[in-house]
Amino acid sequence: MIKTIFTCSIMLFVNMACDKPFFTKSVKSFWIENQSDHLIMTLRSYQYPDTTIPDVQNELGGILAGEKAPYDYDIKNWSELFNQLPIDTLSVFIFHGDTIAKYSWQEIRSGYKILKRYDLSQEDLKNMNYTIIYP
Repeated sequence: MIKTIFTCSIMLFVNMACDKPFFTKSVKSFWIENQSDHLIMTLRSYQYPDTTIPDVQNELGGILAGEKAPYDYDIKNWSELFNQLPIDTLSVFIFHGDTIAKYSWQEIRSGYKILKRYDLSQEDLKNMNYTIIYP
């Protein structure tokens, strides 16, 4: 019993001395920088080569004009994410904030009302310094 308490205590102190516990994954992020003069909304898709807008409106993220926002992943490295994709490509859709306010999600999807779509491999993200600059 004392041996178990001692071992747990040592593990607790070792974990407290680290920035994060040794058994956790790290957070990897890529950023979207909005250099336009209006609000943009972003959406990720993991279904490439299917480039249809996913039916996940609740996953939209907004970025104000002149701002930058991250997409965070709880992964050890980028390969962990890209190995789970059908093809080594992640899609990011950019929408105008006014479009999201004006149209229904089904109209946006069926009319493909996007400003831009980025199809990015792991190498593309690395070459972009993990930052998508819109426009």
